[in-house]
Amino acid sequence: MSPIGVGAIAFLCVFGGALLGIYLRLRLPDHHLGTESRDAIKLATAIIGTLSALALGLLIASAKRSFDEAGVERRTSTARVLLLDRVMAHFGPQTEAIRAKLKTIIEARLKAEQSEGNHDMSVSEGLDIETVQDGLRALAPLNEGQRFLQLRAMQLGGDIAEARWIRTETEVGGFPTPFLAVLILWFTLLF
Repeated sequence: MSPIGVGAIAFLCVFGGALLGIYLRLRLPDHHLGTESRDAIKLATAIIGTLSALALGLLIASAKRSFDEAGVERRTSTARVLLLDRVMAHFGPQTEAIRAKLKTIIEARLKAEQSEGNHDMSVSEGLDIETVQDGLRALAPLNEGQRFLQLRAMQLGGDIAEARWIRTETEVGGFPTPFLAVLILWFTLLF
């Protein structure tokens, strides 16, 4: 569900809870509106409000951590791709086809990130980087310098592929629905 849809449902629940509270207050007998009852309700409301604030604070901290980790992963991945391209360029003209394949993979990734709703790119991208690794393994180095560059390029390709698979495995599929339902219930009771 979209964040706007979740927000609209939460708003309707909280607003409905407030309207229900106003309606019930008019229907309650006078002895339920005494100072002891109000104090008990204030205490329960304070506890629910504190728990809700704590849950929201933890949720925001978790989202911030995930956002920061994604930024670090993106910068690291970008640096590795650029370094891999430079290493292949130093290897010689034999890597032109592999460099073109790498460029195609990066262009496809950028287009997929710009288009909405394409979250399965990581798996196919991980497979594409494996074709680049196959091309690197097929290179025939002519001297020790090229052998070192081939090994370094294979290491960078492996690091890029590993980062893609780790990102694919650690991505969260969405917001936990039971937690969201409890949080909305707390806010509904609060209002």
